Amino acid sequence: MKIHCYFFAFLAAFSILTSCKKGFDQTAFTPEEIGRYIAARVPAVIDPGDPVMIRFSVPVDTSQTISVFSFSPDVKGATWWEDDLTLAFQPENGWQPATDYQLEVNLENIIKDVDPKMKRVVFDFTVKPVRLSVAFEPLVPEFEGDNPSYLLRGRVLTSIPVDSQKIEKLLMIQSTGKMNAIHWEHNPEGTVHGLLVDGISPDATLDFKWAGKSIGAESSGTRSIKIPKGDELSVLSFEPGNDGERKIGIYFSQKLNPTQDLNGLVTINGSSDGFTMRKQDHILSIYPGEALTGQLSVQLHEKISSSRGHELKSPVTLDISLDDAKPAVKLVGSGVITPGNAEIIFPFEAINLHSVQVEVIRIFENNILQYLQRNSLEDQWDLEPVGRIILQKEIDLTQLSDRDNKYIWTRYALDLGPLVKLAPGSIYQVRIGFKGTDTYLDCFKEVEIEKNKPAFGELASMWEYHYSYPGFTWDHTDDPCYAAFYSPERYISRNLLSSDIGLTAKQNEQGKIWVYASSLGSVGPMSGIQIEIFDFQQQSLGKGTTLSDGSVTLDLQRKAFFVVATSGNQNGYLRLADGLSLSLSEFNAGGTGYQEGLRGYIYGERDVWRPGDSIYLNFVLWDPDGKIDNRHPVRLTVTNSLGQKEVDMTSPMSLGGIYNLEFATATTDPTGNWMAKVEVGDAVFSKGLRIETIKPNRLKIDTKLPDAILASQSEMKIDLESTWLFGAPASNLKAIVEAQFSPLTFAPVGFKEFIFADPARKTPGTVTTIFDGKLDAAGKAKINIPDINDYLPEGQLTMSVKTRVFETGGDFSTDRNTTTFHPYDQYAGVSTPSNRWGYEELKMNESNDIRVASVSIAGKGVAGRTMSVGIYNANWRWWWDRTDEDITQYNSELHLGAIVTDTVVTGSNGIVTYKVTPQSYGSYMIRVCDTESGHCTGQFYYAGSWGDPTGDNDAASRLTFAADKESYEVGEKIKLNIPSAIGSKLLLTIEKNNKVISSKWYAATGDQTQISIDATAEMMPNVYAFVSHIQPYEHSSNDMPLRMYGVLPVMVADPKTKLHPEVSVPDVLQPDKSFTVTVSEKDKLPMAYTIAVVDEGLLGLTRFKSPDPWEHFHRQEALAVQTWDMFDQVLGGYGGTIDRLLSLGGDGAAALVDAPQAERFKPVVMHFGPYYLEPGQQKVHTIKMPNYVGAVRTMIVASDRKRWGSTDKTSTVKSDLMIQPTLPRLVSPGETVTLPVNVYAMADNIRTAEIKVSTNDMATVADGGIQSVRFTGQGDEMVYFSLKIPERPGLLKVDVRATSGGVTTSQQLELDVRIPNPPATQVVAATIAPGQKWSGKLALPGMKGTNQASVELSQMPPINLQSRLQYLIRYPYGCLEQTLSSVFPQLYVAALTDLKPAQEQEIRRNIQGGIQRLKSFSLPSGGFTYWPGENYRDSWSNSYAGHFLIEASKAGYSVDGSMMDAWRNAQKKDAQAYRPGQYYRDDLNQAYRLYTLALDGQPAWGMMNRLRTQKDLDQAAAWMLAAAYALGNRHDAANEIIQKLTTEVKPYQEMSYTYGSDLRDKALILETFLVMNKQNEAMTMARTIATSLSAENWYSTQSTSFALLAMGKMAKQFTGKQIKATITQSGKTGEQVSSSKGLISRELDVANENLTVENTSSDPLFIRVTTTGRPLKGIPAEVKNNLSLKAKYMDLQGKDISPDRLKQGQDFVVQLTVTNPGTFTSHLDQMALSYMFPSGWELTNQRMDNFAGRFKNSTARYQDIRDDRVNTFFSMDRGVWTYHFVMTATYAGRYWLPDIMCDAMYTHQVQARLPGRWVEVVAASPKGEVQ
Repeated sequence: MKIHCYFFAFLAAFSILTSCKKGFDQTAFTPEEIGRYIAARVPAVIDPGDPVMIRFSVPVDTSQTISVFSFSPDVKGATWWEDDLTLAFQPENGWQPATDYQLEVNLENIIKDVDPKMKRVVFDFTVKPVRLSVAFEPLVPEFEGDNPSYLLRGRVLTSIPVDSQKIEKLLMIQSTGKMNAIHWEHNPEGTVHGLLVDGISPDATLDFKWAGKSIGAESSGTRSIKIPKGDELSVLSFEPGNDGERKIGIYFSQKLNPTQDLNGLVTINGSSDGFTMRKQDHILSIYPGEALTGQLSVQLHEKISSSRGHELKSPVTLDISLDDAKPAVKLVGSGVITPGNAEIIFPFEAINLHSVQVEVIRIFENNILQYLQRNSLEDQWDLEPVGRIILQKEIDLTQLSDRDNKYIWTRYALDLGPLVKLAPGSIYQVRIGFKGTDTYLDCFKEVEIEKNKPAFGELASMWEYHYSYPGFTWDHTDDPCYAAFYSPERYISRNLLSSDIGLTAKQNEQGKIWVYASSLGSVGPMSGIQIEIFDFQQQSLGKGTTLSDGSVTLDLQRKAFFVVATSGNQNGYLRLADGLSLSLSEFNAGGTGYQEGLRGYIYGERDVWRPGDSIYLNFVLWDPDGKIDNRHPVRLTVTNSLGQKEVDMTSPMSLGGIYNLEFATATTDPTGNWMAKVEVGDAVFSKGLRIETIKPNRLKIDTKLPDAILASQSEMKIDLESTWLFGAPASNLKAIVEAQFSPLTFAPVGFKEFIFADPARKTPGTVTTIFDGKLDAAGKAKINIPDINDYLPEGQLTMSVKTRVFETGGDFSTDRNTTTFHPYDQYAGVSTPSNRWGYEELKMNESNDIRVASVSIAGKGVAGRTMSVGIYNANWRWWWDRTDEDITQYNSELHLGAIVTDTVVTGSNGIVTYKVTPQSYGSYMIRVCDTESGHCTGQFYYAGSWGDPTGDNDAASRLTFAADKESYEVGEKIKLNIPSAIGSKLLLTIEKNNKVISSKWYAATGDQTQISIDATAEMMPNVYAFVSHIQPYEHSSNDMPLRMYGVLPVMVADPKTKLHPEVSVPDVLQPDKSFTVTVSEKDKLPMAYTIAVVDEGLLGLTRFKSPDPWEHFHRQEALAVQTWDMFDQVLGGYGGTIDRLLSLGGDGAAALVDAPQAERFKPVVMHFGPYYLEPGQQKVHTIKMPNYVGAVRTMIVASDRKRWGSTDKTSTVKSDLMIQPTLPRLVSPGETVTLPVNVYAMADNIRTAEIKVSTNDMATVADGGIQSVRFTGQGDEMVYFSLKIPERPGLLKVDVRATSGGVTTSQQLELDVRIPNPPATQVVAATIAPGQKWSGKLALPGMKGTNQASVELSQMPPINLQSRLQYLIRYPYGCLEQTLSSVFPQLYVAALTDLKPAQEQEIRRNIQGGIQRLKSFSLPSGGFTYWPGENYRDSWSNSYAGHFLIEASKAGYSVDGSMMDAWRNAQKKDAQAYRPGQYYRDDLNQAYRLYTLALDGQPAWGMMNRLRTQKDLDQAAAWMLAAAYALGNRHDAANEIIQKLTTEVKPYQEMSYTYGSDLRDKALILETFLVMNKQNEAMTMARTIATSLSAENWYSTQSTSFALLAMGKMAKQFTGKQIKATITQSGKTGEQVSSSKGLISRELDVANENLTVENTSSDPLFIRVTTTGRPLKGIPAEVKNNLSLKAKYMDLQGKDISPDRLKQGQDFVVQLTVTNPGTFTSHLDQMALSYMFPSGWELTNQRMDNFAGRFKNSTARYQDIRDDRVNTFFSMDRGVWTYHFVMTATYAGRYWLPDIMCDAMYTHQVQARLPGRWVEVVAASPKGEVQ
């Protein structure tokens, strides 16, 4: 809550003073007197919407409210007790803005025995005025053909939240021409209100008028905007730059001629010199030099032309004022610590100031840890509790520099020595500020400002800000002519600490800390230093004294936060916050890591699975310390792509360190990236799993890409080879090879800080076909290297290659691969200085070093290369102004348009330093080109400062060094070569994962220092050499930083850790036959092992490498020791130029991971083990091969806990006679499908074969289903069959059998016959009088076999229970709200109707499963997200989840206590943070929060009372608040609330926010009546809800759930009369049914159409008969309901095609565009696009494709890719959203293209649908050959 942020203050901060204001008489009291009764008061200044609160310090009478507060002027409102000591008041209509108030507190009414003189206490406070501003952006021309129109944007800004309707009424507009209606966009806070008017006709005038009185603002105004004619070029508007930016923007009515030279056509003050220009579309930006100030006259010549050839009719003169710069100061340099004997210089810059004010605060030694709890040594806040002002002085800047700073930033050096003596051990803060009298401005006039009197003995800080003076307005705060401008936010400050102790600390997560102390002056290690370690709470964790090497090592009980070093009267401090540790990002310090001292390896038999597959995971545990044996259990959890938990299981023990973690997926599981986590105690290991609708390849494809391709080697060819998996060549098959280029960062070792990419050039994402032809008889082809001469790449590229080889029958196999592509022989590089935030920045009027490099493709610097340099005036306002179109104007190697051009030649190391001295502020680009190779690079930088003028020297502190070898074996010498400087010291620590193995100081021996160490077994697999290179503080022999540091990984292998398993498998296996696998260990060592036999066609999808635990455990381990030091905090610790970047570091380009592929069918996968092999033993395993043709890989993975190994063997699977039939993934009713069968004769005795196809009743085979083929020798032949699918769904079974003599082979296929359309429903409703019968026939819609029927009987209008519940349960999308809606009503189903035991068990499983599923939506901070994986709470759904869990717990279900506790804490936190009017319907969200807390037995009375007093409370919120009071047994308050409410709810539907509707709100009203035990009112509302549910209206999941929930609660609370009836179908014996519950529901037999129901009750019965079924075809016509949907079909070149008749093998693109016209709302949330494609088309799964960015798709929250459809979930604003799908016409036949649908999940009023149609895929020739 906002009040808690400002309300509680120190009483010493105020005194009650006599005032001259009218109102209450006041008596002055001291803070001590006030503190006797009042702990905290109302602030002196509040917002118009704030409450006023007083907190008392003694017990008070809380029965009194109205008599306590009085106000002057008088105010009506509500008073309530927030708690037992806090009284609050909220005005009925808000406070009057810009008004002074007095609050009189009548203490005598609530405090016994109050001091007589303090019966009444008066406080003054002021309400801030509402600031209102209206601004318009320049007109933007929009052209459609030759007819122009214009668009205008504007903003209305308010200083406080204002209702959007008030704003829209406040601004009035009139137009003399045509225009569209104003479109408004209001930010959630209600302070920024954007408006857009488009469709404005030419030659019109827009008149705007506004007055702020209606919202409490003083400002009003008008604006008239003239619209130009459409056939002329004119100036629309102009404006100077913002905040002193030296820029003039001129906006024209048409795009400017891009080729016209404007030199001489634009002048300033009659001259064409002294400024630069840039054109961008219709905008001309002018950048005046420093000499052009004050009033400027800009002349535009009439010959300036547009891109359409129109010229200005006459010259245009614009008078523009570039005002004096606003007074300002800014810091220069960085650092805090200075040795006690060093000169202390405080550098800073100033502009438009002749003097400044200096203030110094001392933080006392005993307060430093308190200060450092929340601050680093550099931070400047929270000083009052720990420090005191000791100096205030005015400094004359004209005495420090002769340079005039009136227009230009000027640097000053303030010597602090004469001002203050620094006492060792204390921290000092130096502040520099300024007053109006310090400026050169003539307009400033001093005013008398009443200031608080400081406490006795203290100085009043200049940091105090006072703006309240006669005539003050809020505009003064940005105008330097007024006192309100001079605020602390414009001042600067820096902390200083005097100490000679240099500290370095290293810490791991296990409580170990290593500390090193050295002298800043001499760099020598400091022995005898007292080191004490503290935690965050300033509690001592341990002490020690440094040894002769300056080190001390301590074991701590918990994590350290401070290191304090003491030596005599000197102290050193080091703060160990995580974000302050030395960055390792520039070094190769990543890799695998230990978890609680353990390493783990999760492996699978493959790395992509289909939904429904079993996943054979194993886990290998390595425990280096031997603490865990084989009996230790591990836990596996698996979450799906939506973040939902799918698996939670335990494996009780391992065999040789191998755990079996097999589990199965479901066919309906979501596709995408899953995550498996293995927990071993507190250690967690993870592995990503990919679930996609794949099918294995039947062809092996090898596109043999080299490691790198050089474009200049055009004669190079790429070899392509393909075979059938069983070994036969893919003779004469068609192949298509496509390639795409994408940028690949070039970052060779030694050049990490250089940029090798050209921002002025861009590689298009085009996918190019580089081969489209047939393979030769051997299945081979040669492919040319792609030609990229039609564009200039930005640098090194990745070449992604996708190869498809098509079978004669239409199916295809796919291979994807990548390699590095070098368009250039040499690369140009550039490196510019950066500031502390990483932005490139150069200092003004100083020489800056920019480094230029030429590097070979091998990563070596090349000497003697000529490099051309160009510097361009970019002049974007900042990075957000930059566009690709802006940059491409600089892509010439000749540097056309550059303001500076030059050439340099690289030195011996391939690097040369180029000096740049900026003279003008602004954005620039430096571009460097290698004149021989043609490659260019560039980098943008800012000249001047954006907040940190000195920049950051972090890059300068990087140290790059090398070892003499890449890897070592145990026992070898490791030699390190380290760059160094004479006089410096090197601290070398050898670190492994989470510990420091050794440390030693070395004296530098010259420019290079060599250090040798021994490689030991302890170092396996790697250690890190961490070097700190430290120089004396006053070093002057070089300009290197005081401290440089570097990290180098050193790989160490131990051959004793490797196992050598051997496997024996036959080279050739036979389908449907057994084979043996023999396993042994080469060295006769014992081992555990697993066996996996997997289809190579499946492994080839992702180029899967067999698992190898030895390689995994010998991968580089990450460095887990964090290092801190304080050398970067030393002030001025550089010998030369501070900002010079000297050193390089890092590793090469990151290794690419081959992207996987797509597609389906049940693969051949067999997995066994783990087994154990005794020493010298071998084991034989007999395995049955399924009926499969192709190749399999047998993989052995072995472990014996500290040794590991693996091996594999590939075998072909074939027989003399083989067949490979091909069918789509699934089919639809009524389709005709071609079934090609490839028949292989692999023996000479196979001369003829008969092929027979038979099916079940789900297809008929044309022409009898029998064909014969002849062979002249070994080879293959194709035969084709035609299948006709009947018009009904089911499971199609196809048997294909080939016979040749006594040889027979067969294949069986199963396909779903899908129903591509949603179900249709028919309902018959009637009323049956007592003793009467109703008879009728079941009307069954849709196709036979898809039907269901049910009957409901009730004594009130039926609620359609079964179909409504089924809708919730089968609704296809799984967000939090829909997950809850599917299970929440099931808590009360038993109250509505009788359930069978099986139904009760099913409901219980559903509810418990829902509770478990909620864990996947939970946040670590408490509460729940809307979609899994998001990091914020959805307000309504979070309350909804808590509501469900509370009621489920009360119903006896098991709910995780920790999850509930976290939710409660989050719910309370959100409730406390509530502010009225911040967000749309947030009062309803708050009411729901308070309702759930009350339901949980923890009513928040104070917050409930506050919400109750809120004006214009949402009606639904009021009903929920009444229910919350009733739950807390405050029925009086509940009744008082609902007396003012109506039960009428106007129809509405929300798409987000609270997901509400009129039905949902009626359900909330019913729930309130139930809580208040109002039976009659509840019954009336229940009838209304039942009527809605019984109608055939669509309701969202939210509305349906709340309605069923409320009806179930009512049925449980109020038992009705007995229902009795007899239900008879088709003459069968009638079923006697009876129940005292409100509803009876029975499923009906759809085979018996006749139904009779007899009412044997004493009251009338309502009957409802519901039948459903799925139709063969969908809608007959397009649906557009506040949404439109278009499907466009194109070839790969973007040319339109028709999908009606496509050739087999044809690739094409489906483009779906969804348009929100804004007729329902401008923003549509929770949209779902369902694209279901024909059975004969295959989708390219772009999620698994290497071709990134091939199409520009709109954003989506989630995409689920299935065999036959893609479901896309997204939200959209007004406009067009586009999604692309790449398809291949694969299977010949006639297919149904289903309806394409898009709708909003929370309203049926927003939907679009395209009707389905029949399409064909045809073979190019009668034989089915693909051309």
